[in-house]
Order: sequence, then C-alpha cells, then structure tokens
Amino acid sequence: MTSLRHLEIDHCTGLTHMPKGLGQLTSLQTLTQFVVGKDGTSPDIIARLRELNGLNDLRGELKIAKLEKLKVSALESREANLKGKENLEVLRLEWSRGVNDDRVIDEDEVLLESFQPHSNLKEFHIYGYRAGKFPSWMALDLSLLLPNLLEIIIWRCYRCLELPMFSRLPMLRVLKLEEVTALQYIENSSNECSTLSSARGNRSKRGKREEEPALFFPSLQELRLFDLRDFKGWWREEVSVASNDEAAVEITAGISPPSVAACEEKQQPPPQQLVLPSFPCLSKLTIGHCPNLSNLPLHPFLNEVEFKDVNSGLVQWSMAGLASMEESSASGSSTSPPSFPSTLKLKHLCIDSVMDLVSMSELKLHNLTSLEHLTIENCPNLSSLPELSLRGLGSLRFSPLVAVEAYASLSLGLQHLTSLEELEIKECRALDMSDFEFRGLKSLRRLKIGYMPQLESIPDGIKQATSLQDLKIEGCVGLKNLPEWIHNLELLQRLDISDCPELGSLPLGCMKALQILEICNCPRLLRIFETTTSMDWPFIAAIPHVYVDRKKITIHAADISS
Repeated sequence: MTSLRHLEIDHCTGLTHMPKGLGQLTSLQTLTQFVVGKDGTSPDIIARLRELNGLNDLRGELKIAKLEKLKVSALESREANLKGKENLEVLRLEWSRGVNDDRVIDEDEVLLESFQPHSNLKEFHIYGYRAGKFPSWMALDLSLLLPNLLEIIIWRCYRCLELPMFSRLPMLRVLKLEEVTALQYIENSSNECSTLSSARGNRSKRGKREEEPALFFPSLQELRLFDLRDFKGWWREEVSVASNDEAAVEITAGISPPSVAACEEKQQPPPQQLVLPSFPCLSKLTIGHCPNLSNLPLHPFLNEVEFKDVNSGLVQWSMAGLASMEESSASGSSTSPPSFPSTLKLKHLCIDSVMDLVSMSELKLHNLTSLEHLTIENCPNLSSLPELSLRGLGSLRFSPLVAVEAYASLSLGLQHLTSLEELEIKECRALDMSDFEFRGLKSLRRLKIGYMPQLESIPDGIKQATSLQDLKIEGCVGLKNLPEWIHNLELLQRLDISDCPELGSLPLGCMKALQILEICNCPRLLRIFETTTSMDWPFIAAIPHVYVDRKKITIHAADISS
C-alpha cells in the first residue's frame, strides 16, 4: 500500500474517521478528503491530523472535514504541515453545521492559525468556522503569502466580525461570502485601498514617477455576497481618496465637493477630485439577502448582476453609477478614466424580491444599450416600467416579468424591444394586456403567459408577433377560449396549455407548422380526446406530437381519415 498514489473519497458521506497509518502512504498524490475522528475514541484505529505531515506530494484538492471533533493543540495542528504541501491547489476546511459551543471558539482560532498553506495555493474555502476573527497570518500582506490565490469562499461563519484584507491579492478572481451573518464591514477604511486613478502613479515635482500602489482587487471577476444580514458597507470609514487626475471617477456616495466656480469666487484653489476604489475587472456581481447594504465600490466592467432581497437604494445606487459612466462614455466626457471601457457591457440584470422598489425610472435602464437579459421578479410594489426605461434596450433578448403584482403598464415600451426573443409575463395580476402592441417584437420566438387570473382571452396584439414559434399559457383560470386568429401564427411550432380549467375548446382548422401540442390539467379540454368526431379533432389530428397530462396520445391514420 505504500505505493498508493490516488485515494478519492470525497463522496463518502458516511465516513467517520481516517484509518491510523495513513501517514505511511508517502507516495500519495491524491487525497480528496481527510475526515477528523473524535478525540479519545479508539486511538489505535483513528488517524490523527499529524499523519498528514509527511504527505507532501499531495496535489489537486484536499478537504479536511469534521474539524469540530478536534480538541486541538497548536503543536498537533502545525504538524499537519499544510505549508509544506507545495503542489496542493485547493484547500477546504470544514466545521460541521450545528456545532455551536462557546468553549471551542478559541480552539478554532488556534487551529486555523496553524493551517497556513503554501504560497502556491489557488483556492481556499472555509466552511463553518466558529471564531470571531481570522488568524494573525491572514492579517499580514496576503499578496506575499498567497500570491497565486484565485478563489476564496467563506461560508456559514456566523460569528465572524472582520475579514482579512483580500483586496490586495493580485490573482484573486472569485470571492464568495455566504451566511457571514455578523459581518458589518469588509475593510476599515477606503484609504487603505488604492483607486484606478491613483494606481496609475503620480509624478513628483522632479518629474519622476513614484512607485505605483497595488490596485484594489486587480483581478477580481466574480463577487457573491449572500445572506450577510448585518452587512452595512464595504468600509467602516468611507474616506475618499484625493486625486488631481482629470480622468478620475467623480462618483462618491454622500460627498458633494464644491464647484470650481465657487472656489474661484472665494479665491480658493479648485478642489481635488474625490474618488473611491473601484473593481477594475469585476464582470459578475450577485448580492442577496443583504437588507442593510446601501452601496458598494464602483463596478464599471460588469457583464452580469443579480440583486435579490436587498433594499431599492442599493439597486438605484449601483445602476445610477453604471448609467453615469455610460453617459460619460457616450458624450466623450473626460470624467471616465482611460482604463474604463468606451461603452459599458452589462448584458444580464436580475432584480428579484426588492420589496420597496416602486419605480424603474431611477434605474436609467435606457442607458444600458448592451443589455440582453432583464429579469424582474417578486417586486410587489412596482407599478410600471415606463417607456423611457425600455427605449434604449434594442439589444434585449430575454425578459421574464414574474410576480410583479402591482404592475399595470408596459405596452408602449414593447415597441422598442426589436431584438427580444423570449418574453415571460407571470403573476402580474394588475397588468392589463388588452392593449398590448407586439408589432415591434420582430424577433420574438417564445412567449409565456402564466398565472394571470384576470385574463379571459389571449390579447389580440399577439397576432402581430408573426415570428412566434413557442407559446405557453399556464394558470390562467379565467381563460375560456383561444382565438381563431392563432392560425395566422404561421411559424408557431409548439403550443403548451396547462392549468386553465375554464378553457373548453381549441381553434378549428389546421396550423401547418405546429409540431407539438401539450395540454395538462385542463379538464374541459379532455372531451376533445374522447371521440374522433369532436369538432376540434381536425385541429388535433394534424399535429405530429400530442401530449395530454404528460402522456403522449397516438393518433392513427384511420382516426385522421374519419
């Protein structure tokens, strides 16, 4: 066994401990999991943590699980020698959920103090850590200790009050903080960070370029903040960085610097521009269940953003910042740094469960000209999506509107969505669709209308969507019939109707392109399939694939001829 190289046990959920003697497998290169056994139990058969000491050829991923079982001494945890495992790329440290004993808080801190990994580490995940602060080695310059780190995940660390300074890690691409419920701020002061403008360096009076400080999260591409219930902001003290650079970003929350004209009137020099650190590479941002958060560092390169169960102020602040930079780039203003893109590339925007969002006007969506996917979901107080908000969204391809109960108006804005391929309107109980104009939706392929009890008939405007290929109607309890003009949708290939108890008939005639008809939980429509003499049978018989309550109906040639 001493020649064993690979031991993959990451899916062995019932494993309670590792066997004693594991440390003798000195040729081992793969050990996906080390499960800590309970101290004092069968010492003759349970491997101690120190058996990792000599396994320095380990590479790839290592998870150390059940750390709550370890009544640790500093010596034993250091003997695991994680710092000596230079080929290890992913390290996961896991304390099981539900263990919450105040007596072991200090032990967790001592344990993590001894778990400093090698500088080659690429991913570092911490689950269920029970102490309130991180070890002293993480308070040092992480850009020197872990220069190759690409990903950090901190999850279910309920007592954690502060985090290490991750912003200087040069290679960090992914940062995920989830269920760190006591955390209020990530860093102490914005003055600890540099900005895009200051990072370009300053020239001294002699004309020599001074040393350039590190960028703020120079490589970060994905940021996820989820269930940080006490999280208030990035910095405990939001002190702006002064810069004379004309290209600095002049967007600082809560700060209104005096105008140049006012300074001239008082014979004072013009103010230095005030800037906050911004993410230079961030492309994906997810923020969920952070009710007290109102702003973040700027994020001008975003490609995808999701807001879920946050306050509307955060959404408005973030979108206003994007819109301001979009307007600056469009006008050729010098207030955008040269390193910012000439046009912003936000393509995906999801706004979900923002309960106090009343109006979309403040979000300035019309400036997001590259937006392709817009989701608005579970915003019960949102009453309308003004035409102006949709006017610049010519690139929009997908747009679900779900559970926007107060939504009453949309029609005029649809004409601007010329690239829209998929539209979902669901649970918008106040929305009147009778005057909808679909004429401008020249690219619409899929339309889903769901759980609209006020809908008694399909809106006539849909017949203008001549490119429609897939139509799904579900949960419309007031719907009584489908219009005859549905035959005019010559490209329609799929018709899906479910949970419409009052619908009693289908259109007479043939739809040449229709390939699939699905009917589910529509009891009044079931009579159509009871006999081939039904008036609706010619419509049914011409369709190659018919499903009723998720069962395929076979139609024989004799049935068709009859």
